[in-house]
Amino acid sequence: MPARFDGVAWKPTTLEDPLRKYIFNGSLISAVFGGWSVLRTQRKGPRDWRLVLMWVSWGASVAIAVGNVIKASQDAQREEELEALEDTK
Repeated sequence: MPARFDGVAWKPTTLEDPLRKYIFNGSLISAVFGGWSVLRTQRKGPRDWRLVLMWVSWGASVAIAVGNVIKASQDAQREEELEALEDTK
């Protein structure tokens, strides 16, 4: 089945390609570009306590983005299960 759009994020309706939900997620793409920016800052800028905070902030944003993808996937799966349960009644 193809993915569907619910107004917030693309949610795959099957578990055929579980990596796709991570690759096409906007928040995760944004976090990757943020990591690229931090990497460029590390190469060109001074290495002090601000750089450490930038890496910590980037790690937190990646963790939040991955958590949101997992939560959206679980919500979609529960919704499908409820729809299937209602169809059998």
